Amino acid sequence: LAQFLNILLVDGLLSVVSLVSVWLYLWWSLESAFLASVAMFEIIFSIPVAMSLWAVVMRQEILFTQILCIYLILGIGADDAFILNDAWMQSRLVVGEDKLERFAWAYRRAFR
Repeated sequence: LAQFLNILLVDGLLSVVSLVSVWLYLWWSLESAFLASVAMFEIIFSIPVAMSLWAVVMRQEILFTQILCIYLILGIGADDAFILNDAWMQSRLVVGEDKLERFAWAYRRAFR
C-alpha cells in the first residue's frame, strides 16, 4: 500500500508540475497573469463539463484512460489562447482602435 501511495504522490506532483508549467508559459507568452489564469480556468473547468455530458447525456461509462484527456485539452486550450491573442494583436492594424470591433474581428479570425 505504501508503494502504491508513493507512486500516486509522484504522479500527482508531475501532473501539478505540468499544469503550472503550462500556466507559466501562458503568462510569459501572453504577458498577462490574468489572461493566463483565465485560459487555465477555461481549460481545467471544461473537463468536468465534458465528462458530465458524456456520462449523463450520452449514458456512457467514463474509463480511466479518458481521465488522461486533460493533457490533450491542456495543449488545445493553450493553443486557442495563443491564437486569439495573436488575432487580437493583428486586429489593431486591420480594424483600428475600437475595442469592440477589434474583439469581434479577432474572434471571427481566430475561431473560423
